[in-house]
Amino acid sequence: MAAAARANESYLALIRRHDISRATGQQLSPDVAEKVMRSLARGVATQMGESAVARDAHGAEPGRTLLADEKGPDATSRTAVAAHLDALRRLRIIEDQPAWGASMRSARRLQATPKRHFVDPSLAAAALGAGVERLTSDVLTLGLLFESLAIRDLRVYAQPLRGRVAHYRDDRKLEVDAVIELPDGRWGAFEIKLGTTQRVVDGAAATLRRMASLVDDNRCAFLAVLTNGGIATRRDDGVDVVPLTMLAP
Repeated sequence: MAAAARANESYLALIRRHDISRATGQQLSPDVAEKVMRSLARGVATQMGESAVARDAHGAEPGRTLLADEKGPDATSRTAVAAHLDALRRLRIIEDQPAWGASMRSARRLQATPKRHFVDPSLAAAALGAGVERLTSDVLTLGLLFESLAIRDLRVYAQPLRGRVAHYRDDRKLEVDAVIELPDGRWGAFEIKLGTTQRVVDGAAATLRRMASLVDDNRCAFLAVLTNGGIATRRDDGVDVVPLTMLAP
């Protein structure tokens, strides 16, 4: 496991020192690239906009506006962040999870900011320099990495069906981790939880049912809580509970 972590760290170092500049046609700083990658890793599986990435990478206080022409060896402007994000997408290091554009029964507005993911969560862990001991003692980060792992698997399994994996969040902060939509309009929603207790599953199922009640169509194929263990079952309310290891095309 330690050897795999070192291999990922070496791979990201190669990306920072060589591939990003080649992808952009600009001589970009590896130090800035490292800060952007670390910022993205801290915000993995969250809606982190370019300005937020720039503030975090720059070490600025929340709410501060970074200008596109900021100078200095540690400057991480929104322009620089945009260039790095574009390069990392081209290199298939990161992949955004778009917001779902559902038709709503209510007047709620949907947020359009994508969620940030590395193509594999092990790369996010490498960008953070986080090993097993650190992750097992940081439940919040581990939970976000588990969510990112689940999104990666859902994308893989949705591809043969030509499905896309989005996320749902409205202006009242009701959020669902993943929505898979097929070309014919059918969709299913997942809440992803690192935990299998009754309280955790009940809360996730209630969130799914609430979201489904707000969508103005009858094409919902399933609602499911995706967990890190346990057995697959269907609850009395119709919500499935599925361990991640039981996913299949």
